[in-house]
Amino acid sequence: MKIRHEQVCCDFREDGVAVFDTEFADNRFPSPLPNVRLSLWANPEAEIESARHMNTDDFFVFTGINRVKDGMNTLFSVSSCPLKIEERFRFIPKSNVILQKNILNNRGTEEITITECSSANIGFIGWGDASQWAKKGRIKVYYAISRWQGEAQWQCASLEELGVYPCSSHKWDKVEWNIRSSSSWSTGTYLPLVIVEDTLLHKSWFVELEEAVSWKISITAFGGKNSRYIYLSAGQTDEFGGWKYKLRPGKRYETPPVAFGIAHGGFSDAVAELVKFKRQTTKRIPYAPLVFNDFMDCTWGIRRESLRALIDKAAEAGAEYFCIDGGWAENGLWTSKKDFFDGKGLQAAIDYIKAKNMKPGLWFEFEATCSAATEKFGDKNRYLKRNGKIFPHYLPKLNMRNKKAADFLEKCVDYYYSLGIRYIKNDHNCSDGFGIDMYGDSPAEGTRKNMRAFYRLIEKIRGKYPDLVLENCASGAMRADNGTLRLFDLQSTSDQEDYRAYPSIATGSYAYLLPEKAGIWAYPYPLEHKYLQSDIPEEDLLSMQDGRQTVFNMVTGLSGTLYLSGRIDLADEYNFSLIKEGAALYKETREFKSRAYPVFFHEHKKMSDDSFILYGLRDENFSEMYLYVWLFNEKKIKTKIGKYENCKLIYPSSCNYLSYSYEDGLLRVETEKPYSACVLKLY
Repeated sequence: MKIRHEQVCCDFREDGVAVFDTEFADNRFPSPLPNVRLSLWANPEAEIESARHMNTDDFFVFTGINRVKDGMNTLFSVSSCPLKIEERFRFIPKSNVILQKNILNNRGTEEITITECSSANIGFIGWGDASQWAKKGRIKVYYAISRWQGEAQWQCASLEELGVYPCSSHKWDKVEWNIRSSSSWSTGTYLPLVIVEDTLLHKSWFVELEEAVSWKISITAFGGKNSRYIYLSAGQTDEFGGWKYKLRPGKRYETPPVAFGIAHGGFSDAVAELVKFKRQTTKRIPYAPLVFNDFMDCTWGIRRESLRALIDKAAEAGAEYFCIDGGWAENGLWTSKKDFFDGKGLQAAIDYIKAKNMKPGLWFEFEATCSAATEKFGDKNRYLKRNGKIFPHYLPKLNMRNKKAADFLEKCVDYYYSLGIRYIKNDHNCSDGFGIDMYGDSPAEGTRKNMRAFYRLIEKIRGKYPDLVLENCASGAMRADNGTLRLFDLQSTSDQEDYRAYPSIATGSYAYLLPEKAGIWAYPYPLEHKYLQSDIPEEDLLSMQDGRQTVFNMVTGLSGTLYLSGRIDLADEYNFSLIKEGAALYKETREFKSRAYPVFFHEHKKMSDDSFILYGLRDENFSEMYLYVWLFNEKKIKTKIGKYENCKLIYPSSCNYLSYSYEDGLLRVETEKPYSACVLKLY
């Protein structure tokens, strides 16, 4: 049985006030229509290969609407079974964003199996006959591929290029494009955010899913050549992704939240609306601290003989926190290695960091364990299972719904907080794969329940230690959805080790992460992993003397939240002065960053593009902007960036291989050498 799904009317006035009604002004439809996509018992398209979508006799019946202080709830029932649906819409002030989740209630006496339930389903995009919305060039679809060390790679495609074009004149003709994720790595395949721009109407619609669950975002058209518009829906995955839910009599089910809305304009305008929304609905510290982390292109958690020197140089550079990354403990047991810090132990390292006027931090991976932990704890219910076996076998993961497991982790945090730790980088290096079935749920639903238990643990830690800064990491940004990030102060954007590849990842990340939360590695004097057992080659050290590599690294870090690393203890006097100058500029500009909006001057440049990248951060009134410029193998660039009275080079403060000019909104930058970068201020 497939239930017909449609859309509640949603639009925004030019002044940004939400106009949200259950009927269109011109009465296109006789009664309110639900903003949900739903399948019950079995999705025929999942059971029969190539089956076409056919309307059935199962319809939603509108039963009421409740206005509440910050939004409204619409109520529906299903004509063929005792299922009640409550759609909860919350309006976000001063933004064109609405947050939706749906509550399903079984009011009958028999179990109802739900095989798909979206959290939002936006319709009426590209209004007009199919020859109009399917016309190449009118509709642009923006979505982002995400891979380990290759995160946030934005794509732009037409509907035709995505396969969404009318094929017949039959009303049951359905064409659809999907992106999915089926693991706890919610951002490990695609980002759960899609932006659809209508170039004819100069509007953009967007949806973003807000929880670390298996999810699906779809663009769909019904009715073939007679189709009047397309739908944009987002929610949990369906049977294709291993999700279903058996709703027992008298029970209810709540979908993950989805943010959706409209922007007047294109890609940057849609991102700005999401930035407004996230700043009002997620936890934010007053400003992001300057953190030195000793892992990336530095000690790699192994070469700790240089730790004391790195602490000294990090303090001298201006770091406010020093985070000791992996390798300090027996993973899963979280007991410090006895030979740590020249045999003096972790407490000695913490005390040394504090003596240098920095706050100490530690890397954890709360959910991961090891064979030693499984042997010590014994209780198999402490670990995640699928098909009756603990998994992954090489890195067993804790069952966050098990009280003993959660209590153990909480006590670990209690202990290290008592030692002086005020920063925790929590990692998630291995996903749940297809999911968890240990409680009889479908695997995808098992992942969701485990993730919600993890959220509860983080909320408890936050309540106990409000001064503890928490960074979210997952092999970089493999679990970086906004639902998870609501509970964390900072988000790692990548594990990318090559400084030349990072600007593409950094600028792509600013489309879905707040600039003040997006942690960006800058690793001057990188000890590449291939040199881990030796040292930075002498010829590499000589090539760094002109400062270009240091500046390139620092500009990337300055564009977001600076995570300083690298073997800065080996830097010569000139390069170290560039590091200090960049660190000082970061502190000077971070207040502006926490209220600024990203500006994307061109379609996203891929990691393989060796030309140039421009990225801006502007204030609300467009009166001030910081411009981040990376030149790879392009020696000259010329681009329109808007009219300002002044343009000033602010990093590096002086440069003999790069020049710029700005007149009537036209910026020119020229360099004599490849892989040059700078920061400009326009005001």
